[in-house]
Amino acid sequence: MKNTDLRTTGLEVIAGSVITIVLLALLPSLGMQNISASYFYEGDEPQTTTIPFAVDKRSDFLTVDISFSLNPLHVSDFIIGPDDCIEQLTVNGQDVAGVNGVCNMHPGHRIHLTNLRDENTMRIRIRDTGGTGGMQMRASWRDPVFIAILALLVCAMAWTGRRIIKLFGGSEEASWLPMILVAALLIRLGLAWHGGFGGDINMNRKWAQSVVAFGPAAAYTKQVDPEVMLPNYPPLSMLVFGSIGHVYKAFVSPEYDVDHPLYHIVIKLPAMLADLLTIIVIYALLIPVGKRRGALIAAALYALHPAIIHNSSIWGQTDALFSLFVLLTFLCMYRNRWIAAGASFSGAMLLKMQAIIVLPVVAAALLPRTKQWLLVAIGAAIFTIPVLLPFALGDAIDDVSHVYAHSVGFYSSLSSNAYNLWVMLYTRDTGLASGDIVWGFLSYRNIGLLLWVSVIALTLNAYFGAIHRDIASGGTTGMFMLSAAVIAYGFFLFNAEMHERYLFPAMSLGLPLLFTGRRGIILYLCASALFTLNLVSIVAFTDYDKWIVQDAFKTVPVIISTLQILVFVYICIHIRAYHRSLPEHRSFLQLTLHHAR
Repeated sequence: MKNTDLRTTGLEVIAGSVITIVLLALLPSLGMQNISASYFYEGDEPQTTTIPFAVDKRSDFLTVDISFSLNPLHVSDFIIGPDDCIEQLTVNGQDVAGVNGVCNMHPGHRIHLTNLRDENTMRIRIRDTGGTGGMQMRASWRDPVFIAILALLVCAMAWTGRRIIKLFGGSEEASWLPMILVAALLIRLGLAWHGGFGGDINMNRKWAQSVVAFGPAAAYTKQVDPEVMLPNYPPLSMLVFGSIGHVYKAFVSPEYDVDHPLYHIVIKLPAMLADLLTIIVIYALLIPVGKRRGALIAAALYALHPAIIHNSSIWGQTDALFSLFVLLTFLCMYRNRWIAAGASFSGAMLLKMQAIIVLPVVAAALLPRTKQWLLVAIGAAIFTIPVLLPFALGDAIDDVSHVYAHSVGFYSSLSSNAYNLWVMLYTRDTGLASGDIVWGFLSYRNIGLLLWVSVIALTLNAYFGAIHRDIASGGTTGMFMLSAAVIAYGFFLFNAEMHERYLFPAMSLGLPLLFTGRRGIILYLCASALFTLNLVSIVAFTDYDKWIVQDAFKTVPVIISTLQILVFVYICIHIRAYHRSLPEHRSFLQLTLHHAR
C-alpha cells in the first residue's frame, strides 16, 4: 500500500472509530433516564423499588408509579411485562388504550406510548393472580429510532473493521468478517434479555457468585446459596464463571446483586464471545476446503445459525466455550502446531467433559506419530498445570476428579430432552432410567455406548487414511472435521443420558458438508433445523413456539427424533460417497493389509 493510501486508510479508521464510539454512547440514551419507582398493594404504604422488580403477593391489585425523563432523541416503543395482568395504564395522566388484560412478565409486550415528554409519569395498576407480583419495562429494540441508530452502528463498525483489515493487507473476503462479527454480536445481545432456561442460568449466576466469594476451589464444596446444587463442571468452567463474576462485581454491582437485570446478560457473555471467536476460527479452518469465499459464507451461516444463537444468548448455556477449543485443536493440527493442539484439547476437556467426543478422531490422527504425541502431551501439560494450580492449592483436586468420574450417570434418565434414538423408540416421557436392564444383561446405557463405539469404529476404519491425508494437506478435503462430526452426531443420537444441547459441536464440525455438493448443503441445513427444533421445544422463544412444539402436537419429539436418525444415515451415506470421489480412498483395514504385504 502506498504512503498516501496508508494515510487515507488510517484517517478512515480514526473517523470510523469516532463515529462508532458516538453511536455506542447514543444507544443507551434512547431509553428511560433518571428512573424512580414505587409500588403498593391495596391498603399498604408505597415502597420504593427499581425496575424490574418482583414482590410477594399481598392483595389482588398492585399499583406501580414510575417517573422518568427522556432525551430529545428517544424511543416511543417500550416492552412492558406485568406480573400478572394490566388493569389500567396511564402516562402523564392519560389512559393508554388497548392494554387492559395484557398479561405475563416474560417476554413482555411491545406498547407504543404517544404522549411522552421530557419528564414523564406513569401509573400501572396490575391484577396479581397469585405467586409473586411485579413488572419489567425497557425500551423496545424494534422501535424505529433504535433500529436506525443500530443500523448506523453496524455500518460504522463493519466499515471501520474493513478499513483496519485493509490497513494490514488482508484479503477482500476477510474484510467482510467484521460485518459478520458485528451482526452476530448485536443479534446475540438483542436476544440476551430472554429468560432462557431459568434453572441453568440461576446455577451459573450462583456458581459465579460463590467463586468470587470463596475462590474456585472452595466453590466445589460450598455455595453462597446453600440451596444451589454444588458445581458439576470442570475447573476451567469454574474459572470462567469466576472471571465474569469479578467483572460483574467490579463494573456493575459492587454488592453483587444476583437479581440485577444486567447480571442476566453478563452471565451469558462468555458463551456469546466464544461464538464470535468461533466464527473467526471457522473462517480460517475452511479456507483450504472452501476457498476464501466459501469459508466466509460458512462463517456467516454459523454466525446466524439459530441453534447456536439460541444455545448461547437465549438458553444461556456454555457449550460454545468448549466447542471453540475443539475447533482450535483442529486448526492447530491442520497447521502442524502440535503443542498448541495439545493445549487447546486440554482446554476443551477442562471446560466440559463432552469434549471427549472428538478424542477418538484426534487419537487416530496421532496414531503413527510418536513425536507428535509427545508434543501434544507437553502442550496439554503446559495448559493444564496452571488451570489446576488454584484447585491444588485449595485442596480441591479430589473434587475435580469427582466431577470427571461421575459425569456418566449424573443424570439417570434415558434421555434428558435429547430427541434421539431413545425418544424415537419410547417417546419423550420414557419413564425409563439409563441403568435399567434390557434382555436380562445389558443396560440402556451400555447399549447406547456399544452403538456409539460402533459408529467410532466404522468411521475410523473407513476414513483413517483420509484423515491423515486431510491433515497433511492442511484441510483441503475436510475429512478430519467430517469424521469428527459423524462421531459427535452418533454420540448424541445413540447414547443414553443425552441432553438436547449435546449436538452443539457437530454444527461446527459438520460445516465442510457445505463443500461436498448440493446434497451436503441440504443435509447440513436439515440437521441444523432439527437441532433448532429440539432446543426450542425445551426453551421456547415465544408463546407461539411453545404452543407448537410443547402443547399442541405431542408427537413432535418422536417425529424430530425419527428425522434425526434418517438425516444421520443420509449424512453417513453422503460422506461415504464424497470420500470415494477423493483419490486414495482406502480404509484403515485396507491400508493395514497393503502394508502387511
